[in-house]
Amino acid sequence: MNIMQTNNHQTVDYGAVLDAKFGAVGTESRKAAEEKAMAFYTYLSLKYYHSWFVDV
Repeated sequence: MNIMQTNNHQTVDYGAVLDAKFGAVGTESRKAAEEKAMAFYTYLSLKYYHSWFVDV
């Protein structure tokens, strides 16, 4: 499937998408999702930073 053929070229409000999936900003569910996302981001950053200096 060619993604360019399926793109409707519409601007999406991703804040609304995040609100629908994880709850409004400031709620416990949103905070938990943000913490999980930051932990994953940190993991990837350390993983790839480490691989620059050490053969993995």
